[in-house]
This record gives sequence, structure tokens and C-alpha cells, in this order.
Amino acid sequence: MSGAFQTRENNVMGAVDAGKHLNDFADLVACVAQRLDGGRSRSCRIVSFRRNLGKFIIEFDIETEERADADLGRLIGKVYKGDCGQGHFDALSRLREAGFRPPSPFTVVHPVAYIADRCFLLQEKAPGRLLADLISGELDAAAVDALERAAGWLAALHEAQVNAQPRLERVRMLVARQGCELMELLPQLSSRVERLTSSALAGLEARHLTPLVPSHGDFHPKNVFITVDGRVTVIDFDTFGLQEQAADVAYFLAQTAIMGYRRRGSFAATNRARHCFLQAYLEAAPMLSGRRLALYLGMVFLQSLHSELCTLRYGRTDIIEPWLANAERCLLDEEVTLIEDSECDIDDLDRGCNGHAFSNRVGSQARGDSVRPERE
Repeated sequence: MSGAFQTRENNVMGAVDAGKHLNDFADLVACVAQRLDGGRSRSCRIVSFRRNLGKFIIEFDIETEERADADLGRLIGKVYKGDCGQGHFDALSRLREAGFRPPSPFTVVHPVAYIADRCFLLQEKAPGRLLADLISGELDAAAVDALERAAGWLAALHEAQVNAQPRLERVRMLVARQGCELMELLPQLSSRVERLTSSALAGLEARHLTPLVPSHGDFHPKNVFITVDGRVTVIDFDTFGLQEQAADVAYFLAQTAIMGYRRRGSFAATNRARHCFLQAYLEAAPMLSGRRLALYLGMVFLQSLHSELCTLRYGRTDIIEPWLANAERCLLDEEVTLIEDSECDIDDLDRGCNGHAFSNRVGSQARGDSVRPERE
């Protein structure tokens, strides 16, 4: 092992050891190997590791007996700060029991083990390519197909019979806390942030809710993998629970728009991709409420702004105005399109949507008309 890698290894494992009692990489490898085929795996080695929002993400290369229900050649290990990994493991297990496993085209990764005393989750590495990479350039036929399959996966999740805990109270608490922290950080914009936060909290009152469904909670293009034969695998179920279906759809649409803005400097860059995804979702789940979609779209922009400025502290003050403008457009004006969308010609996306009044209204709004989303 090279000296440079040894130094990185010691640094990482020193941090891991402080919180999770893992003495060194050898201990971690032995811990993984012991749980594969009763400790009969032929080899187990660490390929890479990184830190992500308080978790250590470690990739393992495994040589072991073949499994019919999962490809265990590569595994992903997550070392958590607390015990939330147990919920992730349980969510994956329940979803696979509900049918999200091969040979279905809609799957989640195989949860290998959760080691509670080390807050360590071990799971299959998702097969395929990231949806984010597939849609990063021109929206060709392969990208459209990938978006449609991702929308089909989400619609299947929302229809699944899976036990989960409601997350609405947690969401309300986060909206309130993040709003307060943004007002403290941006006193000159506190009145705008306060109005947006109040609107979001009012929209989350019980009397406005649509039926709760199994929800991913973090569904975006960097959590979706698609293989060449069309299998969709979704990862990262730390925020799995019961929410309104519009929450997941809005999160995907807003995060896709934000991804386009970061890469290409414009929300309009992903207009076609977002409408393609929404059209495909509506084909599978036509009862989506436009009003609820607008609510959650606005909430995602507030959440994203808080993440950038208060959590990650990247200092990206240039995003403040466009993020707040989109939050206002969605939360206050109940629009389901974003600023800059009216600059795009999306007539081709209207074709084939005539069976959905809501989808047609999305198309009208994107051309600048004053039509509102379909009311509940």
C-alpha cells in the first residue's frame, strides 16, 4: 500500500474510530467479510471512501458466491453518526418484500446487513448509470426513455403497499427552522422569507392534505440508476416515509432545475427534461394535484437555499434572488413552472398529453399564459 494512501487511510479511520469504534480498515473489512456467505467470501477489499454530510461512504470489492437476488461484487458501506441507518435498512427490506427487486424493472438495492453497535449499513452497489449523467446533455431518445422509466418507478412506489411512518410533522419542523435561520442570515430579506415560510406552513395544515403514500423523500437524478436493459434502481432511503405524492414529484422537478442552473446557468436548460418526467408520471398517476405540486416546488427552493447558505455555507449569494423568485412563483402564485421556463418552446411536449387536463395546463403556463394548475 502506498504511503500516500496510508496517510489518507489513517486520517479517515481516525475520524471513523472517534464516533463508531472502528479501529482500522482491517477491522472494517473483517466486519464486512464476516457477514457475507457466513464468512466464506474469498476476498474483500476497500476500493474508495468519501465523506458526505456526516456519513462515511465506503465502497468494497467482494469476491464471493453468486447470488440470484443481488449482485454482491461491489458493496457500499455507510457509517452514520447515529442510528438512522436502521431505518434505511428496514425501508430497503420492506420495499424488496413489496416487489422492488429483480426481475422487476423497478428495484432498490439489496440491504446486506446493518450493524447497530457501529451504525454501519452495508448494501449492494446500484447497477447502471446515474440518471443525472444521462440527462446532462441534449435530451435524446435514451434520455427521454430514462426519464420515463424513472417516473414509472416513482409512480410504482406511490402505489406500493408498504408500511412507513408519516413524515409531515418532521417536514413542518424543518420548514419552520430553516425559515428562521434564513431570516437571521438574510435580515434585509426577512420579510420575503417570512411570508414564504408562513405560506408553506399554512399549506401543510391537515385540512389541505391529499392522501399520504410511501415517499422516497430525496428523489432526484443523482439517486436514480438505470441499466442498459431498462432496470431502474433508486438509492438513499434515509428520508423514507409517508408523504403526499406531490412532495416527491416536486422534489425531482426542482432538483433537476437546480442541477441545470448549476451546470448551464439557467433553469430553462432542463425544461424539456422536467416536462418529460412530469408527463410520464401523469400517465401512470393522473390524480396529481397541481396546487400541492406548486406548494412543494416552492418548499424545495427554500430548502435548497437554506442548504447552500446555512448548512454547506458555500457563500453563493448569487443564487438568493433566483431561488427566492421561484419560491414566490410557486408558493404565492401557485405556478408549477419556474422563472425562465416561458423562454422555451415546449409545444412538442404537449403532444400526447391531451388526456390530462393538468398536463395541458402545465404546457400553457410554460408559454406564459395565466392559467393556474388544476384545483383539488
